[in-house]
Amino acid sequence: MTGWNLPPGCRVSDIPGNTAEDLEAEAFVDAFDAILQDCRIKLPDDKFERLVEAMHNLVARAYQHGYQEAQADEAQYQAWRYDEEQGLDK
Repeated sequence: MTGWNLPPGCRVSDIPGNTAEDLEAEAFVDAFDAILQDCRIKLPDDKFERLVEAMHNLVARAYQHGYQEAQADEAQYQAWRYDEEQGLDK
């Protein structure tokens, strides 16, 4: 994505899912998926299913952590806006 159609001052990395961390996480998941496919061949089905479940739980926890972080950022921003609107920031 080049960003030619973004508003002034907006960068591609400002779009959710396009930060450096998101790209690194996506690369990790892709690499891990390749490892899983290799394990699929070498592991018995029950152990493979446990491995997939563990990976799913890890991704879910990471997502939840990121979501909570974003909620905290938004709450802090809303509190700042309220203070500014009420003239409490002076």
